[in-house]
Amino acid sequence: MGENRYYNNNREKILLYKKEYYKRNRKIILEKIKKHYQKNKDKIRDKRRVYWKEYYSKNKIKVLEKNKKYQKNNKEKQSKYRKKWANDNREKVNKYSRERYKKYPEKQKEARQKYEKSKRGSIKIKERQKQKRYKEYQSFYWKTEKGKTKNKIRRHKRRLLTKNTINTLTEKDIKTIQNRDKNCVYCGCNNNLTFDHIISLSRGGDGF
Repeated sequence: MGENRYYNNNREKILLYKKEYYKRNRKIILEKIKKHYQKNKDKIRDKRRVYWKEYYSKNKIKVLEKNKKYQKNNKEKQSKYRKKWANDNREKVNKYSRERYKKYPEKQKEARQKYEKSKRGSIKIKERQKQKRYKEYQSFYWKTEKGKTKNKIRRHKRRLLTKNTINTLTEKDIKTIQNRDKNCVYCGCNNNLTFDHIISLSRGGDGF
């Protein structure tokens, strides 16, 4: 009882002292908090989950209103954070979407239909259709006489460039590189490995 009375009578002084102490010893306090959190990570998380569940069940309307206000005032921050989190946790997102699709296939279809009807969805669908048409046109064009002649000219230019360049690599060098680098330096694949140019031939690079 005596401690509570002292705190109530000298509340402002105690708070000012705490603020000053925190400013002076901020680094030490943060290091102690980090160490304590690392030792008792699971316990702290479990306590927080229980506390937030109870708090949310009691104050559901207040929490939802606060979240709505924050999202309205910080739309750009929220969108950037969501995109970053989705890129960093791509496997989790894919796993969750598969499980959700299996549980609620009808809801997923309805959501897809709504998205396709919206402006954003219609634009994306049009872009996909354009890409499909372009691929189909390319496959058709290279089979025509005009496409075949263009491809021959392109190959002929490539041959001329390779003849005029200087190749400094010997057979031993090529074998040592093949034994050393068994994966592609850029993508890491193992199939159909070829030697790439540091500077491209079209820009005046050497053979390898």
